[in-house]
Amino acid sequence: MQRLYFLLFFLITTIAAQAQGLPGYVITPAGDSVLGWVAEKPHGRIHLYSSAGGGVQTFQASQVKAYGLLKQPAIRSRVVRMASGSDSVCFVLPNQVGRVSSYSFANETGLLLQPATTDTLYQLTAFNWHLLFTRYLTECSTLFSSDTELLDTRFTFSNTEQIIQRYNRCFNTGTPHIRSDENSPWRHGLGFRLGAQRLMLQNTLSKQFLGLDMQADGAGWSQLIGFEWTAVRANGLQVNLSGSYAHWSITTGNYLPQPVSSQPTIELEQQTEAHFLHLSAAVGKRLGRPSRPHFYVVGALGSGYLLQATSTQRQRPAGSSLPFQRLGTSSAKGSPDPSFGTTHIGAEAGWIVPLDIRHELRLAATYQKYIFFNMQAVGAQVAYTWFRK
Repeated sequence: MQRLYFLLFFLITTIAAQAQGLPGYVITPAGDSVLGWVAEKPHGRIHLYSSAGGGVQTFQASQVKAYGLLKQPAIRSRVVRMASGSDSVCFVLPNQVGRVSSYSFANETGLLLQPATTDTLYQLTAFNWHLLFTRYLTECSTLFSSDTELLDTRFTFSNTEQIIQRYNRCFNTGTPHIRSDENSPWRHGLGFRLGAQRLMLQNTLSKQFLGLDMQADGAGWSQLIGFEWTAVRANGLQVNLSGSYAHWSITTGNYLPQPVSSQPTIELEQQTEAHFLHLSAAVGKRLGRPSRPHFYVVGALGSGYLLQATSTQRQRPAGSSLPFQRLGTSSAKGSPDPSFGTTHIGAEAGWIVPLDIRHELRLAATYQKYIFFNMQAVGAQVAYTWFRK
């Protein structure tokens, strides 16, 4: 067993070592653009699989002018004065550009200040931002770094951005350029998905859920169709938000009514048809070369709203082989009892098949565990995504 675990670990790490990326470009120091698949790696490195072929090329931020995704603005390399006092060349993203500008690192963390008098960016922290604002945000008649209001302001992204905007407006430089989707390091796509799952319930299910009055295990099927929004970064990070319609069909095993008499005369079974709207969010990782089929895995959290459920109870003489006869029908709609709602956690793993540079299919196995009652679901899913850029 230990050898099997080691083999699985080796395979996963080998796949992960294959640089994930997105179609894009690198701008060389000479100003030339090299097209290919760009992958973001830790410590500010990028890998480039050139469209012209050949092996992977690795670049530090100091070795190129910029990189970018297909038809999107470049993510440029700039000199950053770190909080430690040392200078480092890093890839950065603009937050707002004006007389004084602010940036973030390419991984969308940190906050950097570009004063009006220099091309150097300064890393802002809770310990140095008042000092840097005092030094570089001067000459504004309505903004004084010694004001109690400013001194009492907490260091947050929102607060510092508002102060920089206030400073820029003081000089009538117009509205600063604020980062938009055009400056985003993410690639966005829209698509749809289809799926089917096997539902497996145990008899701890609440009687109040979907009109079921279970004292036996149940099983059934779920089919879904839905739309989803997908965002992918060149480091392989994937985020999905989806909305789906799902149909459940659940049938219990034979059970005796409660309380059971010493000589039960009937046995029961129950069938429920339910219709849901599901919302879910998933975060995960793509592994492998994006220009060919590659592996991915995500974890998800979701919940559903019950549109309609109809439950039919049938009975027959206890111990008989006669067909069940219909006893009665109940219905429910609206959100289920909050204590036994359809909130679930899940996982999805499979393969991404590129159709061309802007279209792809995902083929995956799925698993869901419902949090508030004892039900699990396993199944398969196919999804199609169209990327805008």
